[in-house]
Parts: sequence; structure tokens; C-alpha cells
Amino acid sequence: MKKASLFIMSILLILTLVAGCGTSNIIQGQTPKSSEQGSQQAVTYKDGVYTAEGEADDRGWKPVVEVTIENGKIVDVNYDEIQEEDGTQKSADQEYYKNFLEKAGVDVRKAYETLENALIRTQNPYEVDIYTGATSSSNNMKNLAARALEKAQQ
Repeated sequence: MKKASLFIMSILLILTLVAGCGTSNIIQGQTPKSSEQGSQQAVTYKDGVYTAEGEADDRGWKPVVEVTIENGKIVDVNYDEIQEEDGTQKSADQEYYKNFLEKAGVDVRKAYETLENALIRTQNPYEVDIYTGATSSSNNMKNLAARALEKAQQ
């Protein structure tokens, strides 16, 4: 009787594990597609230049993005972070660039360029991958681009 109970409990445990660990259509660590986030599949944008800016961080860097739309498509993106104190762009600050490259191993300019090009390629901020080592900047760019594109939607 104990063996039968143990066997039944083992089967129930296995079934529970299989059901709980079932597959999902979103792979861990992967960004959901726009359709999975409730966004429209085919979005049309009004031509123009749209901007959005975020709040400055504790070091005074304020993220800003400018998105250019032509013929309903994203054709240019400029992302940077501006020092509120003196207006310096993070990508142009040689000291910051050198320190971040040495300490974090991340080329800030390359990170920004990669993020900008990814948005042009995907046409969707939610499909832009996080740039390793520049997670905060990646999230800022994606969120601000989404806000700028809201202004451009027809």
C-alpha cells in the first residue's frame, strides 16, 4: 500500500512539474513582439521630427531622443544624454567616454549608434534589444522613442 501511494504521489508531482514548466511563446530574456504587448501590428506615422526627454538622473544626465519620420517610416534617430548643469552631451564628453570605456568596458558612442540603428531597422522601440553594459541608456532610449512615436501616430 505504501508503494502504491508513493507511486501515485510521484506521478502527481511529475504532472505538476510538467504543467508548471510548460512552454510559453515568450522565451525568458527575450523582448516580446509588439503584437504581444498590445500594440498595433502596422502603425503609420505622420512625417516630421518628434522629440521626447526624460528626467535627469542623480548625476544630472537628462536623456533625450529625436525621431525623424519620412513617408511614414523611421529614417533617423538621435539619442543622447545632456548634462543639465552645462548642456554637455554625454557622447561628446571625452572624460566620461574614457572613464566609462575603462571601467565598464562599454563604448557609449557605439551603444547609442547601435540602439539608434536598431530602432530604424525594427521600426518599433519594443523590438530594440538592450545593449549590454548600457541597460539604463537602452531602456531610456526605448521608452523615450515610444513616447516620441506616440506623437507621430495617425
